[in-house]
Amino acid sequence: MKKFVLILACFLILLTGCAQKNYSGSTDNALDENYIGEGQMTVLRHLISSNAFFVEEVFIENRLPSETGKDTTNESGVFAPVVSEKINSYDELVQIIKSTYTAEAAEKILADFNYYTDIDGKLHINKQIPASEAENYDWSNPEIEVISVADGTYTFDVTVKKENGLNHSFTMIAKDVDGNIRLENIYY
Repeated sequence: MKKFVLILACFLILLTGCAQKNYSGSTDNALDENYIGEGQMTVLRHLISSNAFFVEEVFIENRLPSETGKDTTNESGVFAPVVSEKINSYDELVQIIKSTYTAEAAEKILADFNYYTDIDGKLHINKQIPASEAENYDWSNPEIEVISVADGTYTFDVTVKKENGLNHSFTMIAKDVDGNIRLENIYY
């Protein structure tokens, strides 16, 4: 009976050690200062996914689709109404950006990528501004390694695949803003 209890105790100790695997798959201690829980890791993954959405579909590689033949021309350019199931108004675009990025980053993104505007309560895109160019990455399965967590600032490396299959890493920074984690920049 003592052998059984001893074997069971050893098994539980081993099982506990295996359960402390962290975000990078290593067996670092959960008391490590850079350890973050699954909830925070889920938030970082969501932010990376949102960043990828803005890079791939909204600002850099592509733009939101627009209606043809319904252009509005003014002193700022030629604007077409956006046709999107994901974003229906300029206010909604701003709200989604602010749910991903800090207020400062959101302002900079909207100023730097000023393709979109509100015309009569409808989201429009300026057809005269050419799309930006960036390298294409596969954001679907990023590897995340937390570098540091201090004073509500998360610094982490994100590794994604390039089109040619090679890895590319970004060092991303996110901040806790009133209990919500937001990216400090758009990464592409």
